[in-house]
Amino acid sequence: MKFCTNCGNSLGGEDQFCSGCGAVINRSKKISEPVQKKQNASASRVEEVIGTGKNNKKITIAGLILIIGVIIYIMIPKKLTEAEYEQLALDLLVKDVAVQEQFSSSIENSSVDVNMEWDSEFKQLTKPAERAQGEFEDIYKELKGVKPPEMFEHDHELLLKAFHTHSELMIGAGEYFKTGNEEELEKVDEYENQAEDYLDQTAFSSGIYKERLMRRIEKLGIE
Repeated sequence: MKFCTNCGNSLGGEDQFCSGCGAVINRSKKISEPVQKKQNASASRVEEVIGTGKNNKKITIAGLILIIGVIIYIMIPKKLTEAEYEQLALDLLVKDVAVQEQFSSSIENSSVDVNMEWDSEFKQLTKPAERAQGEFEDIYKELKGVKPPEMFEHDHELLLKAFHTHSELMIGAGEYFKTGNEEELEKVDEYENQAEDYLDQTAFSSGIYKERLMRRIEKLGIE
Protein backbone atom coordinates (compact mmCIF):
# COMPACT_ATOMS: atom_id res chain seq x y z
CA MET A 1 0.00 0.00 0.00
CA LYS A 2 1.31 3.43 -1.02
CA PHE A 3 0.15 6.82 0.32
CA CYS A 4 0.10 10.33 -1.08
CA THR A 5 3.09 12.29 0.05
CA ASN A 6 1.02 15.47 -0.03
CA CYS A 7 -2.09 14.52 1.98
CA GLY A 8 -1.54 10.97 3.17
CA ASN A 9 -4.48 9.52 1.27
CA SER A 10 -4.17 5.87 0.25
CA LEU A 11 -3.31 5.28 -3.41
CA GLY A 12 -4.19 2.57 -5.90
CA GLY A 13 -1.54 0.73 -7.86
CA GLU A 14 -2.34 2.52 -11.13
CA ASP A 15 -3.35 5.95 -9.76
CA GLN A 16 -1.67 8.84 -11.48
CA PHE A 17 -3.38 11.48 -9.32
CA CYS A 18 -4.35 11.48 -5.65
CA SER A 19 -8.13 11.12 -5.25
CA GLY A 20 -7.91 13.12 -2.05
CA CYS A 21 -5.95 16.23 -3.08
CA GLY A 22 -5.42 15.79 -6.81
CA ALA A 23 -1.62 15.81 -6.51
CA VAL A 24 0.37 14.10 -9.27
CA ILE A 25 1.71 10.75 -8.11
CA ASN A 26 5.55 10.48 -8.38
CA ARG A 27 6.43 7.01 -9.72
CA SER A 28 10.18 7.63 -9.87
CA LYS A 29 10.91 5.21 -7.03
CA LYS A 30 9.79 2.29 -9.18
CA ILE A 31 12.52 3.16 -11.62
CA SER A 32 15.18 4.15 -9.11
CA GLU A 33 14.89 1.12 -6.81
CA PRO A 34 16.37 -1.39 -9.32
CA VAL A 35 19.04 1.13 -10.25
CA GLN A 36 19.89 1.59 -6.59
CA LYS A 37 20.12 -2.16 -6.09
CA LYS A 38 22.46 -2.41 -9.09
CA GLN A 39 24.62 0.39 -7.74
CA ASN A 40 24.75 -1.28 -4.34
CA ALA A 41 25.74 -4.58 -5.96
CA SER A 42 28.50 -2.84 -7.94
CA ALA A 43 29.78 -1.12 -4.81
CA SER A 44 29.84 -4.45 -2.97
CA ARG A 45 31.79 -6.04 -5.82
CA VAL A 46 34.34 -3.23 -5.79
CA GLU A 47 34.79 -3.65 -2.03
CA GLU A 48 35.16 -7.40 -2.52
CA VAL A 49 37.83 -6.93 -5.20
CA ILE A 50 39.69 -4.40 -3.07
CA GLY A 51 39.52 -6.73 -0.08
CA THR A 52 40.81 -9.65 -2.18
CA GLY A 53 43.65 -7.49 -3.47
CA LYS A 54 44.65 -6.57 0.07
CA ASN A 55 44.61 -10.22 1.12
CA ASN A 56 46.68 -11.25 -1.89
CA LYS A 57 49.16 -8.51 -1.09
CA LYS A 58 49.45 -9.78 2.48
CA ILE A 59 50.01 -13.33 1.21
CA THR A 60 52.67 -12.13 -1.26
CA ILE A 61 54.54 -10.19 1.42
CA ALA A 62 54.39 -13.17 3.79
CA GLY A 63 55.73 -15.43 1.02
CA LEU A 64 58.62 -13.07 0.29
CA ILE A 65 59.52 -12.91 3.97
CA LEU A 66 59.52 -16.71 4.14
CA ILE A 67 61.73 -17.02 1.03
CA ILE A 68 64.18 -14.43 2.36
CA GLY A 69 64.32 -16.28 5.68
CA VAL A 70 65.10 -19.57 3.95
CA ILE A 71 67.83 -17.96 1.82
CA ILE A 72 69.44 -16.39 4.90
CA TYR A 73 69.30 -19.74 6.72
CA ILE A 74 70.95 -21.51 3.80
CA MET A 75 73.67 -18.86 3.40
CA ILE A 76 74.65 -18.81 7.08
CA PRO A 77 77.35 -21.47 7.63
CA LYS A 78 76.31 -24.22 10.01
CA LYS A 79 78.28 -24.21 13.26
CA LEU A 80 79.75 -27.67 13.89
CA THR A 81 80.85 -29.30 17.12
CA GLU A 82 84.46 -30.51 17.43
CA ALA A 83 83.43 -34.11 16.75
CA GLU A 84 81.33 -33.11 13.74
CA TYR A 85 84.13 -31.03 12.29
CA GLU A 86 86.71 -33.79 12.78
CA GLN A 87 84.47 -36.21 10.90
CA LEU A 88 83.77 -33.78 8.06
CA ALA A 89 87.43 -32.80 7.67
CA LEU A 90 88.53 -36.44 7.49
CA ASP A 91 85.75 -37.25 5.02
CA LEU A 92 86.80 -34.41 2.73
CA LEU A 93 90.48 -35.25 2.98
CA VAL A 94 89.69 -38.82 1.92
CA LYS A 95 87.65 -37.45 -1.00
CA ASP A 96 90.55 -35.19 -1.93
CA VAL A 97 92.95 -38.11 -2.06
CA ALA A 98 90.41 -40.22 -3.99
CA VAL A 99 90.05 -37.50 -6.65
CA GLN A 100 93.83 -37.33 -7.05
CA GLU A 101 94.01 -41.11 -7.37
CA GLN A 102 91.22 -41.18 -9.95
CA PHE A 103 92.97 -38.50 -12.01
CA SER A 104 96.26 -40.39 -11.85
CA SER A 105 94.48 -43.56 -13.00
CA SER A 106 93.01 -41.66 -15.96
CA ILE A 107 96.52 -40.70 -17.05
CA GLU A 108 97.90 -44.21 -16.54
CA ASN A 109 95.05 -45.78 -18.52
CA SER A 110 95.46 -43.36 -21.42
CA SER A 111 97.83 -43.69 -24.36
CA VAL A 112 99.69 -40.55 -23.25
CA ASP A 113 103.15 -40.56 -21.72
CA VAL A 114 103.12 -37.31 -19.75
CA ASN A 115 106.89 -37.49 -19.37
CA MET A 116 107.29 -36.96 -23.08
CA GLU A 117 107.11 -33.67 -24.97
CA TRP A 118 103.57 -32.36 -25.47
CA ASP A 119 101.65 -33.28 -28.61
CA SER A 120 98.00 -33.35 -29.63
CA GLU A 121 97.48 -36.69 -27.86
CA PHE A 122 97.64 -34.82 -24.56
CA LYS A 123 94.28 -33.21 -25.31
CA GLN A 124 92.48 -36.42 -24.37
CA LEU A 125 93.45 -35.72 -20.76
CA THR A 126 91.61 -32.39 -20.72
CA LYS A 127 88.29 -33.97 -19.70
CA PRO A 128 89.72 -35.91 -16.72
CA ALA A 129 91.39 -32.69 -15.55
CA GLU A 130 88.12 -30.75 -15.83
CA ARG A 131 86.26 -33.48 -13.96
CA ALA A 132 88.84 -33.50 -11.16
CA GLN A 133 88.74 -29.69 -10.97
CA GLY A 134 84.97 -29.79 -10.49
CA GLU A 135 85.25 -32.41 -7.75
CA PHE A 136 87.92 -30.42 -5.91
CA GLU A 137 85.69 -27.35 -6.16
CA ASP A 138 82.78 -29.33 -4.65
CA ILE A 139 85.01 -30.38 -1.74
CA TYR A 140 86.00 -26.75 -1.20
CA LYS A 141 82.37 -25.57 -1.25
CA GLU A 142 81.25 -28.25 1.18
CA LEU A 143 83.86 -27.18 3.72
CA LYS A 144 83.17 -23.50 3.03
CA GLY A 145 79.54 -24.10 3.96
CA VAL A 146 80.27 -24.82 7.63
CA LYS A 147 81.60 -22.85 10.57
CA PRO A 148 84.32 -24.63 12.51
CA PRO A 149 84.56 -24.79 16.30
CA GLU A 150 87.15 -22.45 17.78
CA MET A 151 89.88 -25.06 18.12
CA PHE A 152 89.76 -25.85 14.39
CA GLU A 153 89.48 -22.31 12.98
CA HIS A 154 93.12 -22.20 11.81
CA ASP A 155 92.95 -25.72 10.36
CA HIS A 156 89.73 -24.75 8.59
CA GLU A 157 91.41 -21.90 6.72
CA LEU A 158 94.36 -24.08 5.77
CA LEU A 159 92.11 -26.86 4.45
CA LEU A 160 90.13 -24.37 2.39
CA LYS A 161 93.36 -23.07 0.86
CA ALA A 162 94.56 -26.60 0.13
CA PHE A 163 91.32 -27.70 -1.58
CA HIS A 164 91.12 -24.47 -3.57
CA THR A 165 94.75 -24.87 -4.64
CA HIS A 166 94.03 -28.40 -5.85
CA SER A 167 91.20 -26.95 -7.93
CA GLU A 168 93.52 -24.33 -9.40
CA LEU A 169 96.09 -27.06 -10.05
CA MET A 170 93.62 -28.93 -12.23
CA ILE A 171 92.74 -25.79 -14.15
CA GLY A 172 96.43 -25.40 -14.97
CA ALA A 173 96.76 -29.07 -15.88
CA GLY A 174 93.76 -28.83 -18.19
CA GLU A 175 95.23 -25.81 -19.95
CA TYR A 176 98.55 -27.60 -20.41
CA PHE A 177 96.92 -30.72 -21.84
CA LYS A 178 94.90 -28.55 -24.18
CA THR A 179 97.57 -26.11 -25.38
CA GLY A 180 100.96 -27.49 -24.38
CA ASN A 181 101.79 -24.20 -22.67
CA GLU A 182 104.83 -24.91 -20.49
CA GLU A 183 103.98 -22.01 -18.18
CA GLU A 184 100.80 -23.82 -17.15
CA LEU A 185 102.85 -26.91 -16.34
CA GLU A 186 105.09 -24.82 -14.09
CA LYS A 187 101.99 -23.51 -12.30
CA VAL A 188 100.88 -27.09 -11.71
CA ASP A 189 104.12 -27.83 -9.85
CA GLU A 190 103.75 -24.64 -7.80
CA TYR A 191 100.16 -25.40 -6.87
CA GLU A 192 101.03 -28.95 -5.86
CA ASN A 193 103.75 -27.72 -3.50
CA GLN A 194 101.46 -25.06 -2.04
CA ALA A 195 98.67 -27.54 -1.37
CA GLU A 196 101.03 -29.96 0.37
CA ASP A 197 102.38 -27.11 2.49
CA TYR A 198 98.89 -26.08 3.59
CA LEU A 199 97.93 -29.65 4.46
CA ASP A 200 101.15 -30.27 6.39
CA GLN A 201 100.33 -27.33 8.67
CA THR A 202 96.97 -28.75 9.75
CA ALA A 203 96.32 -30.90 12.79
CA PHE A 204 95.08 -33.63 10.44
CA SER A 205 98.57 -34.27 9.06
CA SER A 206 99.92 -35.69 12.31
CA GLY A 207 99.09 -37.70 15.40
CA ILE A 208 95.86 -39.61 15.78
CA TYR A 209 94.17 -37.73 12.94
CA LYS A 210 96.83 -38.86 10.48
CA GLU A 211 96.47 -42.45 11.66
CA ARG A 212 92.69 -42.34 11.22
CA LEU A 213 93.08 -40.75 7.80
CA MET A 214 95.62 -43.31 6.61
CA ARG A 215 93.43 -46.22 7.74
CA ARG A 216 90.49 -44.86 5.78
CA ILE A 217 92.61 -44.26 2.71
CA GLU A 218 93.99 -47.81 2.89
CA LYS A 219 90.43 -49.15 2.94
CA LEU A 220 89.93 -47.53 -0.46
CA GLY A 221 92.94 -49.45 -1.77
CA ILE A 222 94.95 -46.24 -2.22
CA GLU A 223 98.63 -46.43 -1.40
